[in-house]
Amino acid sequence: MASIVIGLAAQSTLANFVAGISLIFYRPFRLGDRIQINAPTGLETGIVEDVSLGYTVIQTFDNRRVIISNSVISNTVMVNLTAVHPRVMAIVPFSISYDADIDRAREVALELAEAHAKVEEIVGCPVLLLNTSRSDLAGLVCRSCGCF
Repeated sequence: MASIVIGLAAQSTLANFVAGISLIFYRPFRLGDRIQINAPTGLETGIVEDVSLGYTVIQTFDNRRVIISNSVISNTVMVNLTAVHPRVMAIVPFSISYDADIDRAREVALELAEAHAKVEEIVGCPVLLLNTSRSDLAGLVCRSCGCF
């Protein structure tokens, strides 16, 4: 009976250990890579800071350290943003009132993006949502660095 209880308790630890060996052996990402992963806290994007046999640590761009068990990483979708091309898409949401001119707001957002030195390409500035008191837009730009 005790061995069954211990076996069930060690099941997640063993799963993390095996997943950690798999991550170290197959290397879907390396230290310093920028990854995007569906974590239990939601979609997380950050730099891989540490990979151990039990967990992986990701430092996000808002200076949080997200610790994710390796069994979660091995069973979820992950995008390695560093592996193919270091260019990333920045989505910059902003809101304006219904009284404001949407075309003028879009024009100002695009001018600001064009003036930024690290912006390589401007994809657009669509209206995302019309709320009860405001319009939500997003500036879509491609940047060559990881800082947003």
